Amino acid sequence: MIPCHCVSFARVGVLRDGEFGNAGVNEVAAEVDFPVSLPQCAPLEIATINHIRNDLLTHKIASHEEIEQHLENVRSGMLDIAHPPLIFVRGRRADA
Repeated sequence: MIPCHCVSFARVGVLRDGEFGNAGVNEVAAEVDFPVSLPQCAPLEIATINHIRNDLLTHKIASHEEIEQHLENVRSGMLDIAHPPLIFVRGRRADA
C-alpha cells in the first residue's frame, strides 16, 4: 500500500516558492522521485525496526506485540515496503 500524497507534494512548491523568493532565491525548481517496491526493502525494514526496537518500546511508540506483528507482516509479504518519496529542490540566489 502506497498512500497518495499528490496534492501535498503539489502544494509544497506553491507554499515554498514564496519563501524562497523572500530569501532572495529565484529559478526554483523541484523534482520528486516516487519509489517502487523492491525485494531489498523488506530486509532493510526488518533491520531498521530491530535497530530502533528499544527506542520504540522505551518511548511507548509501539508495544512488543505490535513490533512483532509488523515484522511478521513484512516477512510474509503482506506489506508492500518501499522507501519514502524523495523531493529535490534547487534554486539560484540572486547575488550568486
